[in-house]
Amino acid sequence: MEEYSVIECAMKMDEIWVPSLWGKEVFSKVMHSLRAPTHNIHVIPESVDTDLFHPDLATQANVFKISTNLSCSSKIDLNVNESRKESNGLESSVFQNYCLDHVFQFLSVFKWEHRKGWDVLLEAYWRAFRKEDPVVLRIVTQSPMTEHPVDILAAINVFAQRAFHRPVTDLAKIIIMDTTSSTSADLETRHELNESYLEYQSNGRRRKLQLSRENMRNIYGAADAFVLPTRGEGWGLPVAEAMAMKLPVIVTNCSGVMAYATGENAYLIPTREDSLDELGYAVPDAVALQAILKSVIQDVLSGSARIKTEKARMTMKELSPETVVRLMAERIKSLARYRGHNVL
Repeated sequence: MEEYSVIECAMKMDEIWVPSLWGKEVFSKVMHSLRAPTHNIHVIPESVDTDLFHPDLATQANVFKISTNLSCSSKIDLNVNESRKESNGLESSVFQNYCLDHVFQFLSVFKWEHRKGWDVLLEAYWRAFRKEDPVVLRIVTQSPMTEHPVDILAAINVFAQRAFHRPVTDLAKIIIMDTTSSTSADLETRHELNESYLEYQSNGRRRKLQLSRENMRNIYGAADAFVLPTRGEGWGLPVAEAMAMKLPVIVTNCSGVMAYATGENAYLIPTREDSLDELGYAVPDAVALQAILKSVIQDVLSGSARIKTEKARMTMKELSPETVVRLMAERIKSLARYRGHNVL
């Protein structure tokens, strides 16, 4: 309805808060195009609960670990660049095959939509790794709240056939945790979606599991790295939560996440320069992501990833709820003083 339109709401607000400078720029352009005021748009960052999302509290993370009988003979080719010329003219691998004594688990958390870059993620992952490699990509997702929810498993199978001409079962392992209700798309509340989900494995089997904020923390805790090749984020809460959990985070170098993700605390996926897709979103470089996925495994195995993950945790502690509430209070006091009120 018109009275609830963005422009009507914006014109009634004393101030509009957005989480990042990027968000302010985008929202200002939209408001300007609608001939709405833009002077009252202010940046207040979002927060992450660093007390809840603390790596030391993920005590049940083993529930989400990938059981394996792999021995140290299981290896994975981490050759990022296919080959290089030695001084004698012969080609040799840049990296040797690395030995893994467990299944390396990538985690991605997002709503199933084009903007989140699920197609970029699957393409890069399946090109980087083979079916027999000791890796898995776990995706925690849900269909957008529409009249007809997306059949996520069907979408993945169609993509695999179109992009690789092979069934999902012939490609590197993935696990889909679909938090969309399997019984009804017309829920009375969203609370039900936060209480349960179905875990889908590549072989099509599924089982009922419980999902709470604590279990979500444990899912982060069971992962070895987090990845999200998003095409655009207002903020990106799962990215922030993963950083709080001291996971190596791979994320696109664009939009709202740049308010806190840098080359020092995250692995940044480049975008195609001066290029937007048909919907106006950034275009993550899938080829670059393919190499980053391998290099992150190498960094985790060598221990060098800890430099980024320690800095990531420190960055998130600066965005704790207490800090953000303090920023809100200071801003409200500033507005009150501007209006002539006496504020302590």
